Amino acid sequence: MTETRRNKSLSGSSVLRASLLAAGLLAACSGSTGPAGAEGPAGPTGPMGTVGATGTQGPAGDMGATGSAGDPGPAGPTGPEGPRGPAGATVVADDGGTVIVTGPAGPAGPTGATGAMGATGATGATGATGATGPAGATGAAGATGGTGPMGATGATGPAGEAGAPGATGPTGPGDVGAVYTIPGTGGAVGGGYLQLTTANGDIAFLVTCNYGAAGDNEVAFSANASGIMAGSVTTTEDFDGQTVKVHSDLCFSCGGQDGVSGLSWPWHGVFIADEGGTLTRWDVTDNGSSGGDCTLIVYTDGGGTGSVVHP
Repeated sequence: MTETRRNKSLSGSSVLRASLLAAGLLAACSGSTGPAGAEGPAGPTGPMGTVGATGTQGPAGDMGATGSAGDPGPAGPTGPEGPRGPAGATVVADDGGTVIVTGPAGPAGPTGATGAMGATGATGATGATGATGPAGATGAAGATGGTGPMGATGATGPAGEAGAPGATGPTGPGDVGAVYTIPGTGGAVGGGYLQLTTANGDIAFLVTCNYGAAGDNEVAFSANASGIMAGSVTTTEDFDGQTVKVHSDLCFSCGGQDGVSGLSWPWHGVFIADEGGTLTRWDVTDNGSSGGDCTLIVYTDGGGTGSVVHP
């Protein structure tokens, strides 16, 4: 603050004192300053202007050139008197005019409040999509899944064309028919017999016709091989109208066995020889008479031979 005071009169000693001080011949502390004159009345305080709204904070601009000082505003109200500072040097104008004493500069005022943050700017445009990166390596193959359920059976397709007929196989040992005639008279003993043998010749089946006597009409089995013994061969006799007979006592050198005599002409029967599982079957029909010839129709199954014996 700058104070302006006017002394209307100064004594000669005061002028001399001031001159000495200016010349440096008299110490400043040798005399005391007189009391300050009465302070004039304060001028009226001007009205405070309206506080404007805080604007948004813009970017800081470059510092402009310092402008010229504005006109000083009206003096504000005087604050309470502060402590008296040390006396400053007194400067007296030679012409007895106004003395201006400048005090030290006051402390800096507090920093003003920071203004509000400016509004956020608009979002910038989205940038272009970047290029697609290279394809990654193929992952390892996954584990094989379980077997799925079996599907439904498909419809049956059309039948294929029939193949060519196969070659005819060899004739099997099925029924082979033959007709034999046995003389019923003559010969050494009169009459004769039919001998039917198995394929290996081990067993014979015999049918007589008036053999040794008129009216002789019988059948029998005979073993021709030395290896045949009781239990090794089974024979079966099945005459029409009679009970089937089965025997297993055939043996070598035992003559005619398992015979049936006293038959009546005509007759029909089936006879089987089972030699260890090998079967020979004879189907015989005998048409004869006492004292006359006998005609036999024979069907053989299993092979073998037939011959008429007339001694």
